[in-house]
Amino acid sequence: MIPSCCPLRRARRPETRTNPADRALRRREAASPWRLAAWLASGMLLGACTGAPQPEPSTTEDAVAQEQPAAEADVPVEGFASPGDEMHYYLDRSSDRDFVETYGGEEHPRIWYTAAEALGRIGAPAVPHLVPYLDSDDPWELKLALYALMLATQDPAVTSRTGGEYIRLGTVLDERENAANRAIARDWWERWGHLWD
Repeated sequence: MIPSCCPLRRARRPETRTNPADRALRRREAASPWRLAAWLASGMLLGACTGAPQPEPSTTEDAVAQEQPAAEADVPVEGFASPGDEMHYYLDRSSDRDFVETYGGEEHPRIWYTAAEALGRIGAPAVPHLVPYLDSDDPWELKLALYALMLATQDPAVTSRTGGEYIRLGTVLDERENAANRAIARDWWERWGHLWD
C-alpha cells in the first residue's frame, strides 16, 4: 500500500456519469482559448474596417530605418504574369462599382472593396500608381483610391522609410469625407513622394 504522504498516490475520483450535453460543454470550454483568439481577431478586423482610430505605432529613437522590399514583390501572383499585371488589373477596376463582394452574413452584411483591398495588399509598388487617382472627379473612384493608399502606405517597405508615417485618414469609405481625406493624402505625398523618384 502507498502511504498517504507519497506524491505518487492518486486520489480516486468518485464515479459519476455525465450526460452528453455536459461532455460537449466541457469540450467547448477546453477549446475556448482558440475561440477567444478567433473572436479577438474578428474584432480587430471589424475595428479596422469601420475606421476606428488606430493606436500610434511605437517608435524608438535608436531604431534605424532600413529599406525593406515589399513582401514577395517580384513573385508573380497566381493568375497574373507579373506583380505589375496584378496591380494594373486592380487599378483598371477601381472605378467599377460592381467589383465588390459582400461578407458578414445576412445579419451584418459588409462590402469588401476588392480592388482597393488588393492594391493595399500590393503595398509600396502601388502607391505612385494610386496618387493620380487623387485628382479623380468620380467620388467612388476617389473614395477607393484613398482607402487603397491608406492601406498601401502601411506596407513595412514604406513605413521603414518614412519613420512610421502613413496616410492616416479620419473616416474611410465615406464619399462625404473625400475632400478632407484627399487633403491628408496629398499632404503625405508632398512629404514622401520623393521616395518613388
